[in-house]
Amino acid sequence: MVVDTLRDLIWLQGFFAGGDTIQSSNLIGYNGASFITANNIDTTFGNNTTDLLMYQGKIIFSSKYSVYSYDVDSQHITLLGIFPTSSYPGGLCLSEYNGDLIVAGQFFAIKKPGGLWVTTGSIARWDGNDWHTMDAAGLGLWGSGTIVHKMQVYNSKLFVGGNFQKAGNIDAWGIASWDGSNWACLCNGTGRYGIAHEPPSQNWNATISDIEVINEKLYIVGNFDSVCNIKTYLAYWNDTFWVGNIYPYYFNYKIKSFGSHIVITSGDALPQIFYWNGISPIGVDSGFSSGNTFLSLINFHDTLYAAGYMQYSGNTPLFNFARLVPDSLINISAGICSGESYNFNGVLLDSAGVYTDTLIDASGLDSIVVLTLNVTSVTSSISISNDTITATGNGIIQWYDCDSHQIIVGAAGNTFVPSVSGNYAAIVSNNNCADTTNCINVIAGVSNLSGENRQIKIYPNPASEKLTISSKQSEEKIVVMDITGRMVFQASTNTPEIDVSSLASGMYLLRVEFRNGDIAVGKFVKE
Repeated sequence: MVVDTLRDLIWLQGFFAGGDTIQSSNLIGYNGASFITANNIDTTFGNNTTDLLMYQGKIIFSSKYSVYSYDVDSQHITLLGIFPTSSYPGGLCLSEYNGDLIVAGQFFAIKKPGGLWVTTGSIARWDGNDWHTMDAAGLGLWGSGTIVHKMQVYNSKLFVGGNFQKAGNIDAWGIASWDGSNWACLCNGTGRYGIAHEPPSQNWNATISDIEVINEKLYIVGNFDSVCNIKTYLAYWNDTFWVGNIYPYYFNYKIKSFGSHIVITSGDALPQIFYWNGISPIGVDSGFSSGNTFLSLINFHDTLYAAGYMQYSGNTPLFNFARLVPDSLINISAGICSGESYNFNGVLLDSAGVYTDTLIDASGLDSIVVLTLNVTSVTSSISISNDTITATGNGIIQWYDCDSHQIIVGAAGNTFVPSVSGNYAAIVSNNNCADTTNCINVIAGVSNLSGENRQIKIYPNPASEKLTISSKQSEEKIVVMDITGRMVFQASTNTPEIDVSSLASGMYLLRVEFRNGDIAVGKFVKE
């Protein structure tokens, strides 16, 4: 299918008896309400057409045997190219690149009427006068069972996807890019498979069925389970590397942007058509019965049209052509704390995950609500060593006085040395969730020194400039804290003297750590 913006309709190609009461076997138009004849121009196209492209104001057809140009206004048909009769299935897809017409599929040569055969390798370029190979060697895309299903222009390059091993002389394996002069592999030339199956013995069957630019990313779908050694059934190229998606369904036909949605059609899972939100697939209405094949998806007048071999959606007959009017798709995110629950349309949820529900308004229109629920768990623990308490947890730590039931202003961080004996706890906060440790009793000023080693002298006290710490042991680190236990500064020193001249006046705590692991705590006043 292709959108004709000049005439405000879509054109459908294939091999059919007609649409509604209009007889046509290869080409028919649709304006959103009724079918439009193309004056039965179809007997020339070798039984069926395979792809359409609006190119320089005309419709370009590819088919099993040929490539045509059709002027809708004059109803004039021009034969542009002929494939060898032994080629099958001939031209399968069309694209425009740098002003030239590109045809690809499964053929080894092409010529214009009365011209010479050009050996092409399943892809060829029409410059308005004659056909040309895509590379100087005339190799094109090749390998066992070569077939090209889709082309797409992205960031000034032509991307081709299908089932092939080589692009020119480059190892490509199903996906390659062309910059107007050279082919490129999208696996950084490492020799890894482009698209592949596991086990590798099945790589001959791996193929790309569709390529689409969505939100400035190049998406691919098809019959594969890895891309450049990344395990995935769905991937996108960001112009540097491949990104795999956690998409659960294998063997996908088509992908298309539709409003705020991404729509994927599948041959592997019912209902065979899904909205994809990047996290989980959501079945679209009744979808389609099994055994359908989707050949084309297109957006027209805010409606998604599908064409192919499609018989039923539920009990509704489709006759190979269907349209999807967009539901209202509402994405919401919510978070709860561990132990809480979230009310989702009457259902209480307490586990993280993605949940869907369908709401129907008074007019009968559906609204699909997709909830992403996050659950935050907060962990916390507390321990004591002498008069220093330490808390750990996966959040912000705030110290709490259990005796006064008050938060200690300014006391935050993993460690706290109370200046007053009492019971203390730590509150750990994370994403509006909190957990409080047990209260623990602290006797202020206690150190783990004993005997004469326990004696330290701090002088002068009060001090204004220098403070001297005297002990029978060697100090390794000295920590000065304010009265809330917040560290003001620390010093690693071989001398017992520290400079306190820059401190504001008031009382301070002093923590001395010795080289043998002992700790002592004292107090001093800064004048």
